Amino acid sequence: RVLHLIRPSLLNSEVLLRGPELLLRDLVNLECGDIVSFEYPAGKPLCMTLNGKEKFSGEMVGTGRRAAFRIGQRLQNGS
Repeated sequence: RVLHLIRPSLLNSEVLLRGPELLLRDLVNLECGDIVSFEYPAGKPLCMTLNGKEKFSGEMVGTGRRAAFRIGQRLQNGS
């Protein structure tokens, strides 16, 4: 019964690049069309958070014209 009640709930999700930094002077000079390089290895796993808690690691993939996140593994502290 409880699962039936919470199933339609929405969670906030984010996929984060941990570690890359951006200088403030570069941030204030950003314009539409600029490309920001974070010197982040393409194969390094990303972290997905749900409601602010780290739950999964994985990678960004393309699905046609859209980007998606492929789950690699459930994180231990994501219980």
